[in-house]
Amino acid sequence: MSPSQVRHLLKHPGKAGAQVAGQYNLDAKAPTLKAVSLGDAQVTLRGQSQSLMVRLKASDGLTGVAYAQVAVRHRDSGYEAWGNRSLSFPLGQVGLDVAVSLWGDMPSGSYVVSSVLLQDVNGNQRVYD
Repeated sequence: MSPSQVRHLLKHPGKAGAQVAGQYNLDAKAPTLKAVSLGDAQVTLRGQSQSLMVRLKASDGLTGVAYAQVAVRHRDSGYEAWGNRSLSFPLGQVGLDVAVSLWGDMPSGSYVVSSVLLQDVNGNQRVYD
């Protein structure tokens, strides 16, 4: 929510009013990662692209989790790939799947999650390595 939208809500309380505007103003804490799991971490690419699904469980006390970015790393070579997901309707506690695309020329083998970035509606973010 932009500062002008917050000012508008404060001037015109309506249904949600100052409570909603107050949430956005007061939320200064980044979302918390509760759990992360990687589907099938062992992949065989054979020249074709493939996606790894990473399941996240996260929470944010006020404005909700709005964005997640995940990096996976090939265990032996160190090659990395990223995937991200934005939520149109942010939620306080959320379980979400983030698809990470592996290109066909990346090495086959075992991949691990190397980092997760979470961001809330206010832009508060935290990186988990």
